[in-house]
Amino acid sequence: MLAMLVLVLVMRWYRSATMDIFYADLFFFAKLGILVLLYMIQNYSYLAIYVPLILVVSFMYDQPIYSGKGAGLIKWVTPALFDKLVLNSENNAASAKSKSVTIMTASWNPLGNQLTPLFAQLALKHPSVPFYRLDIGKAPAVAEQLRISLDGSSKQLPTLIMFESGKEKARIPQILRDSFLSTPTWSVEALEVGLGLRGQ
Repeated sequence: MLAMLVLVLVMRWYRSATMDIFYADLFFFAKLGILVLLYMIQNYSYLAIYVPLILVVSFMYDQPIYSGKGAGLIKWVTPALFDKLVLNSENNAASAKSKSVTIMTASWNPLGNQLTPLFAQLALKHPSVPFYRLDIGKAPAVAEQLRISLDGSSKQLPTLIMFESGKEKARIPQILRDSFLSTPTWSVEALEVGLGLRGQ
């Protein structure tokens, strides 16, 4: 059983886009392993303490937000500021050829937080392009305008959109025909290609 758990963790490490995702998987499988172990040794008194403790900790504490190298290059914006800085930039003569990338996330979607180091690396590689981050869960009107589903089972979060002069130029994940989504590859190189940032 231990060998199988190690094999699963090695596969998760290999497929994880960032170490944050791997550590999240590691802690999840560790908690699951302790739960199975307590059940197998039939120590129900520890099990009765462990399960409520894990549930309380899970609901009380959010995943920490990345604050490492490059995190300061991604500016959090409100819907009004997003509208002013990104969507209405064609009205501003100085930014007629302006490009920007907006990362649409939601506070209840852990993948957005787990991929923040990757977004920070992308922002570091392209300092001339402003990066913004919008909590789309608190802005359903913007989500509807940009065709981003806020369902709990939605695979659209996080969504990265490249805007040029207020118009959408590229999106990850892409919306294919009949509202199907492409499956994104979460790497700096894939994001550069998908957003058209190569050579910027």
